[in-house]
Amino acid sequence: MRFTYTEEHLNFLRKKCPEMSIRELTDVFNAHFGTDKKYSAIRSVMQAYDIKNGRGTGYEKGKFQMFTKEQIAFIKDGYKRMTIRELAEELNTTYGLSVTHSQLNSFVKRNKIRSGRTGQFPKGHVPWSASVAGKGILKANKTSFKKGNVPANVRPMHAERINKDGFIEIKIDEPNPFTGHDTRFKCKHVWLWEQAYGAVPKGQCIRFKDGDKMNCVLGNLEMVNQQENLQLNRMGHNSLPEELKPSSMAIAKLTVKTREREKAV
Repeated sequence: MRFTYTEEHLNFLRKKCPEMSIRELTDVFNAHFGTDKKYSAIRSVMQAYDIKNGRGTGYEKGKFQMFTKEQIAFIKDGYKRMTIRELAEELNTTYGLSVTHSQLNSFVKRNKIRSGRTGQFPKGHVPWSASVAGKGILKANKTSFKKGNVPANVRPMHAERINKDGFIEIKIDEPNPFTGHDTRFKCKHVWLWEQAYGAVPKGQCIRFKDGDKMNCVLGNLEMVNQQENLQLNRMGHNSLPEELKPSSMAIAKLTVKTREREKAV
């Protein structure tokens, strides 16, 4: 059934139009009359009945649709003295609006309204910490930590954890090359291999034969070069039946060797 706009509808649009954008007006209209009109429908009926917001050509382009000239002046002045949250509360209280701080923040950014604040401390500024200097608040005092104190959350040697990639890591007595600490966490499967066969050469990596990262035992590990590992992953090696995996490995090695020879030609 075709919807007919009554005089009450049109008068409502005429009254509310100067106070808000068409999108906001659509929401208010639907809430007031219990309708589900689209933004485009409200815009069309306003054009058909020549209902205008009266904010001038400079505002019709969408730059200042949310507020009246008086409200914009209030925002420009208040933003020099208040935060966005404080300004939103003051604006709503003064004009009976319900603008959120995020809406107001987007508005001032979109329209390049500046607060004048640089975010820097002025010359001669006295930091708040000056009033507590020497009171043991900002640095360790005699009751803070004692020599040899060990935090309660320190993990023991060979403690294990799961990293973000799903690999088991183990704490070992080896200097951390990134932090310089005496201990570090290392992937357990790599550590097990190195304990048995020495350091993993550059360009090589350790794979799980059955594809299960949790099955971290030496018999389930094998060393392949990185190109072979990539080819195995592409072929879905881990999901193949056990009887086909030797063939898959042979194909991967042959594929990599063929590519290396083609590049050398």
